[in-house]
Amino acid sequence: MRLTLAAGIGAAFLKTATAALEACPSLTSAEYDYIVVGAGAGGGPLAARLALNGYKVLLMDAGHDVFNVNTTVPVYLARSNEDPQMALDYEVQHYPSGQPQVKKWYPRAAAIGGSTVHNALIHLRNHDYDLDTLSTRFKDSSWSASNMRKYLSEKIERNQYIPSFLGKALSYGYDGWLWTNFPPINLLLSPS
Repeated sequence: MRLTLAAGIGAAFLKTATAALEACPSLTSAEYDYIVVGAGAGGGPLAARLALNGYKVLLMDAGHDVFNVNTTVPVYLARSNEDPQMALDYEVQHYPSGQPQVKKWYPRAAAIGGSTVHNALIHLRNHDYDLDTLSTRFKDSSWSASNMRKYLSEKIERNQYIPSFLGKALSYGYDGWLWTNFPPINLLLSPS
């Protein structure tokens, strides 16, 4: 079953990728309104919005589409940070010359989606205190816990693990784009 499913997905991807490449302008003579470098959390949405508004956009990234166990299994964050398919292995040095040098590990990803592929795939709701503190500190009521809960429940969350009759009373959302659920139990037994 897995092999058949994988073959079907592979064939569908190849067909889609081939059609996309054929639709692309020539790489040697193409002209673009915008060139966006980096398909991460900033560049990807920026390029998409420009294209949706009719601009010709070239989106370039150092990585490729990484879709494997390390990027799709909840809590594999540590493994994804060191995955050789995408790890950039950056270290940063914050000290001037002549000072003791302490290198800091700075995990970054060369992948479509950028460092968002380093994702633990865990959704945690903020404590009211944290959001209300932001709201007070920045004098901006839109950051208040009550407002953010409303935004989360109406626009973002698509809850799959709490029955709606209970969840709606607790400000969980059911119509948004971000699916939230418990991981399948078979991931505990065999993550690959």
